This record gives sequence, C-alpha cells and structure tokens, in this order.
Amino acid sequence: MKKIIGIFSAACILLQIIGLSVSAVSAEDELTINKKAKATAGDKIKYTLYLADTEEEIEGFEMQLHFDKDILKPVEDAFKFPNINGVVENEVDGDIYINWTNISNKLSFSDKKVFLSLEFNVISGGSTDITYFIKEMYGSNMSYLKKFTWTYDLAVNDEDQITGEAPLLTDIKHVKANNLQGAYINYEDGKGEENGGDGERKVVTDPDSDLLQQRDLEQQNMAGQTATVSRIISDIQDVTRVKEKDGEGGGGLPMGVIIGVVVVLFAALIIIAIPLSKRNKK
Repeated sequence: MKKIIGIFSAACILLQIIGLSVSAVSAEDELTINKKAKATAGDKIKYTLYLADTEEEIEGFEMQLHFDKDILKPVEDAFKFPNINGVVENEVDGDIYINWTNISNKLSFSDKKVFLSLEFNVISGGSTDITYFIKEMYGSNMSYLKKFTWTYDLAVNDEDQITGEAPLLTDIKHVKANNLQGAYINYEDGKGEENGGDGERKVVTDPDSDLLQQRDLEQQNMAGQTATVSRIISDIQDVTRVKEKDGEGGGGLPMGVIIGVVVVLFAALIIIAIPLSKRNKK
C-alpha cells in the first residue's frame, strides 16, 4: 500500500513539473500585438491598412512602417499595394520606407480601399506594435491632404482580431531626422485636420514639433539666401552701369562678367550656410 501511495505521489509531482514547464514555454511564446491581438510563435500575422474619405486625388506620398525585427519576420513577397502601381519600398532593421509619385496617374481613395497589406511570421513572444507614419502625402499643386481616414485590420492565422480601428502611429524616436516630415499632420484618430471633428486631438507630430521646426528653419535659411542673391544681382547691375559720353545711362559690364561674379558670391553663401545649418541641427 505504501508503495502504491509513493508511486502515486511521484506521478503527481511529475505531472506538476510537466505542467509548469508547458506553462512556462507557452508564456514565453505568447505575443500581444498592438495592445489587443494575441498570437504565439509560429503564427502568421496579416496587417492591412485602409484609406478613405480623401477629397482630392493623390499625386505622391512618402511613409514608413515600423515593427520589431526580433519578434516579427516579414513574409517574402507578401507586401502588397493592390490599388497602387510602381511603389518603391525598402526595409532596414524593422523600418520599411515607402514612396510613390505619379502626377499622370493619380490615386483616388474617396471610398474605402486597401492601401497596403503585409504579412509576418511570429518568431518570438512578448509584446510588440506594428505602426505607420506618413511623412508626406500631397494632391494637386503639391498641396498636402487635409481630409482622410486611416483604418486597419489585423488577422492571426487568417482570423480577424482587430478590424476597422485607427492604426497606431510610430513613436517619434523611430522617425529618422534625415527624412523630415512635410506639412501633413499625423493624428492619432487616423483622420485629417478638416474631417476629424472639433476639440483637442492628439498628434505624433504637429507644426510645433522639433522636426518641423528644423525643416522650417532650413527653408527660411534657403529663402534668405535666395533673397540675398537677388539683392546682390540687383546691386551688381546698379554698380556696373556706366554713363555714355552724352551723360545718359547705358552700357555696362559684359553679361559674362556679371554671371561670373554672381556664381562666386552664391558659392560663398553656400560655404557660409553649411556650418550654420549644422549648428542649427545640433
């Protein structure tokens, strides 16, 4: 009897150890995506981004997607733009940089359509986000879009777990400083500045962001340099104007000389502006 009890006790302890081991492995392999969806190592994730409610046709855009390359691995040939041709994309260490432009074949997303979709294999558990960030999106006359609605779906092994929600925006630390944002504003609700309703709305970047201030400062510096060159050209024309013997204005230095002087002065302005631009970036 004692032997039977001993064997039974040993069996119970062994089952507990096996159960704890299985639980530990499951916990390590379990993955939470975008705060809601659940998956495990070996599962396949599909992320689908939609765009709707645009008033004007799109002539071009630049954007990026971000994911954790230690947790998710993109499925080869599963990155799709079903309604856009000629997209250029490049993946570098968990950031996918995407750009497109075609003024002769504009895009219409007045009705909801798939903008892009991509798939990942889950290679590790934990918690991660798949996010997006629009650096620029413009319509006719290079004017940035102000009305739009972004939504996304997320499926695990072909079963939807998130549908029709505003996509998560990439944290500002993953937005590269050498690829500054244009005038387009990324609102957390996925809508534009003219169709997002009243009240305070959260943004990842806005016209007061450090990135946009840096961009605007560079544009102001360039505008100032252009104005300075224009003034110098005018001054050269005034200085080089000579008077004829009868006292009336006319003539002047040869145009080649004037152009040569302007080129030298403009080169000097650029040499001076480069250190100033680096100082502003610091």
